[in-house]
Parts: sequence; C-alpha cells; structure tokens
Amino acid sequence: MVLSSLSFSMFTLGTVAPQFTGVSIVEDRGEGITMGLEMNWEGNPNIILDIKTRLGVGFPVQVKNIAFTGVFRLIFKPLVYINAH
Repeated sequence: MVLSSLSFSMFTLGTVAPQFTGVSIVEDRGEGITMGLEMNWEGNPNIILDIKTRLGVGFPVQVKNIAFTGVFRLIFKPLVYINAH
C-alpha cells in the first residue's frame, strides 16, 4: 500500500440540508418496524484530508461538493428483557 496515513484536518457538512423524498414503513409480524427514508443530498461540505505516503510525501486533498441519493433505513425492534431464571 502506498499510503501511510490519512486524517481529517477539516470536516464540515456545509449548509445544505438533505431532502427526504419518500417514506415507507414495513411491519415485521410483531418482530419490529422498518422505516425507509428516501433521501437526496447535494451538499456543500468542506472536507480536507491530510494524506501521507510511505515515501514521506504529504499533501492535502479537498472535497467541496458531494451528491448522495439513497435510502436511509431505521429498524425498530422491541426492547424486551426476558429473565431466564
């Protein structure tokens, strides 16, 4: 591997909030509930990565624009404590 280290020197997600475009809820026969949130995010983050190579060369890499589309799932299961004694 060429990299010896990778670290964040700055990490902000910017000012643009994600947009939720759809919600689906699925019940799992009493086992729990799964909520799917469809989301789009075209953010304006400011991320600076400090990369160092095994040759001793270091340089920063900046990420300024990110776009993400996907489904964020929340799984809710019953919180039940069963005493086996």
